[in-house]
Amino acid sequence: MDRRRQSQDEVLLEKPKSYDAVDAFKSNSKDGMNVRISNLSNEQLIVDPQKFAIFESVKDAKAEATFCLHIYAESGHEIDGLPVAISCQISEKKYILEASNSVDDPLNSVNFLEKQLPRVIESKTSGLIFYLQEFSTGDSSFRFESSLHKGFCLAWNSEKKLILKRKQSIDEKEAFRFSENN
Repeated sequence: MDRRRQSQDEVLLEKPKSYDAVDAFKSNSKDGMNVRISNLSNEQLIVDPQKFAIFESVKDAKAEATFCLHIYAESGHEIDGLPVAISCQISEKKYILEASNSVDDPLNSVNFLEKQLPRVIESKTSGLIFYLQEFSTGDSSFRFESSLHKGFCLAWNSEKKLILKRKQSIDEKEAFRFSENN
């Protein structure tokens, strides 16, 4: 056996050099966890790329949306929680939730954009990554803190549109719940 040739398992277990060299997020798997996302009023999150993402009552919703939480491993980050990217599929198109780089108005800077989910994000922050955090210890409600805008979490405004809001100003009425959707 040639010592210069590594077994396939050894090669697969090696981390890419670029991942070791910089702060990065790396997808744990190709598949994520399919969920329905709702608020505490039992309104479902619905995505219409023309109108952004909004919460609607289940009886008013045109169709229940299924989202996929993609779990990422991280290197060198300071925010507590599980790093995830949130995607959904509408017809044949895949959309990813992204916080924009807008520092002028971070409150209104989240949209579902048509794009492919990257396997590796070589950056300390990303508009695609949100940290899934328990809202209260032992509770089944959650919040999503933005990786790009530290201290800002997903919430919704009076029109029920998905936005970013300062973490300190979010109360328990603005928590998220999700249920598995197979």
